[in-house]
Amino acid sequence: MKKTKKCVGGTSFHSTTIECSVSKLREILGKPNYDINCGTDKVNFDWYMETEDGDVFTVYDWKEYRSISEDEIIEWHIGGLNKSATDKAKEEIIKSMKENKYVIYDKEKKELVKNIEGIVLLFHDKEDANKWVLNKHEIATPLSELINLITQNV
Repeated sequence: MKKTKKCVGGTSFHSTTIECSVSKLREILGKPNYDINCGTDKVNFDWYMETEDGDVFTVYDWKEYRSISEDEIIEWHIGGLNKSATDKAKEEIIKSMKENKYVIYDKEKKELVKNIEGIVLLFHDKEDANKWVLNKHEIATPLSELINLITQNV
């Protein structure tokens, strides 16, 4: 699963949903393509993604008509060109939730921080990773988000 540059036009809701928070989706899917969390529109957040098979899909809140707290768990719609694509997208999102690891990235050096033996450190949650952040150039970031950033810049 990754961000897509393909057109997501024609995607629609096929009764596939997922319950999650905005912050968790940011960790897994990266920065939303649409992020106007004011509650005046039918959608506050929208991500444009594609599955490992290359099928485009979107993840969005629907008709909340209010601002959504970053850690509030709500129902998200998964849109796609057909039901099998949205089901596959949901499966990949859930898999990423279970597998997401955090790393420490040095923004100045543009490299992952390693321990004294030269091994990249992986953490299961952001709080643990933040304990290893040593300077202002380092950030604890989900590995999946870092991969999305790298693949977008290639």
